[in-house]
Amino acid sequence: MKITPILTQLRGQCPSLANHIAVGVDLALLQGNADLPTPSAHVLPIADVASNSTAQNLIAQPIRDRFEIVLALDATD
Repeated sequence: MKITPILTQLRGQCPSLANHIAVGVDLALLQGNADLPTPSAHVLPIADVASNSTAQNLIAQPIRDRFEIVLALDATD
């Protein structure tokens, strides 16, 4: 999975989050961390989904990457 284009687009579309965007691998680790800066965004890869081959005599297999973006906000009053 190519994470860099996702981070670049997220930084361009949400400039207030530019310095608070991170890549993570485990949602449970993020949820257990009480020291997360807020607001912040975390990009988590979920899965690669491979489709059937589109050719008969060679391998041409479309692969889709799935990811989620977790937005951490401060919920205190």
